[in-house]
Amino acid sequence: MKKKSIYLLKKTISLKDIDSIFETILIFFKKYYPNDFKWIGKNSKRNIWKNSKFHKSLINARKKNPEKFGKIYDSLQSSISLKKLLGCKKILNSLNKIYGQKSENLAGLNSVLRMDVPFDKKNSLGWHYDEYPNKPKMDTLKGCTIQIALHDTNQKNGSPVFLVGSEKSKNKNRQKKIKGEGHISSTFSIHEKFQKKYNSKTFVLRPGDATLFSMKTFHRSGLNSSDKIRFSVILRYFPINSRNYIPIRENYIPLE
Repeated sequence: MKKKSIYLLKKTISLKDIDSIFETILIFFKKYYPNDFKWIGKNSKRNIWKNSKFHKSLINARKKNPEKFGKIYDSLQSSISLKKLLGCKKILNSLNKIYGQKSENLAGLNSVLRMDVPFDKKNSLGWHYDEYPNKPKMDTLKGCTIQIALHDTNQKNGSPVFLVGSEKSKNKNRQKKIKGEGHISSTFSIHEKFQKKYNSKTFVLRPGDATLFSMKTFHRSGLNSSDKIRFSVILRYFPINSRNYIPIRENYIPLE
């Protein structure tokens, strides 16, 4: 069976998993921005992403203290609500079925909860493929990425765009470091001629739906032109028995 460049996986994680992530987000922001989130009651986590006031409170918190917002964003990446998704049975079954990789042979790399604020071009990622942590020259064709929608996602709120078949290209990332809110991030770009060689594709996703693709596939963030933050989860996996696999460890730095 010929492998596709990108797969659409329906209902990959449960609504319960999604609620768990938003509950963790609320715990952080109610603690560090108590006045901005005091309107939220104890049982307001389910479908909180549909509440416009929730998004406005987050956007105002970011404007009020970008450095604190950035620290919360970085801290969310080590939350159990996010990390447990790496072991999601539906995801691991898909990796086994599509790529023939069992969970025992996989390492999880750089799992991320993204929060894409409306019209934020500064932290939006241009055309790029996913690199191995601190090893930009490594070939990541054998690794794969899963992007999970935590709510209804479409072109209006910035659904990612993919270049179909670009994982076979020998083109390299063109990267530039920039300072963001309390942290350093990267921006990427590619030559227009390279972009025109491939068909671009985006997806309309429901909560829990995901896209699965090679880490080497070029993709970019869509522009969020809505009035709400776009929330998504990115999980990356790499086969341990691959000749390109290099043992790594996660480093945790206090953001005081």
